[in-house]
Amino acid sequence: MYKIIENYLPENDFDTIMNYINYPKLNWYFYPKANINSKENDFQFMHIMIEEGKECFKFTDYDYDIIKKIVSPFQGKNKKYEVCRLRMNMFIKTVDYQNELGYHTDLEGPYNSDFLTMLIYLEDSNGYTQFKKTKEKIKSKRNRALIFNSSTEHQTLTQTDLSIRKNININFKEIQ
Repeated sequence: MYKIIENYLPENDFDTIMNYINYPKLNWYFYPKANINSKENDFQFMHIMIEEGKECFKFTDYDYDIIKKIVSPFQGKNKKYEVCRLRMNMFIKTVDYQNELGYHTDLEGPYNSDFLTMLIYLEDSNGYTQFKKTKEKIKSKRNRALIFNSSTEHQTLTQTDLSIRKNININFKEIQ
């Protein structure tokens, strides 16, 4: 149903990506609902790099380098992948309990069944990803990658131990 990869990124690549994400001038956009099934005020911030297979802004060489570092561990020598969506998510602590942000699938329509979702957690926290069918929770752990089919219903459970929690969300499929 899912796969976990601990220490997904080499440490120097992880540090480079964290520097990118924590850059004070990085554009984060407010989304009033975390997903289609979120309740009112279940917001999040996103920095979207790729949406529907297209760049969302004019990439610099540095942006391309960041994307390469993120995807290179699953780009084997004999494998090629199509990335449909790549974004960074930021969740702000607003309550003192773990808020469920609503079960959803990452992609709709023709993308859904052929694509995989990979979440890369960027810090240790008591936030989780929870699967609807099994109710199993995967804890947010620094440099942990969680991979599952994009048609799998899941939700974010917010953190209470950090003011800000971030992750990277990638939707991709192997191509011939």
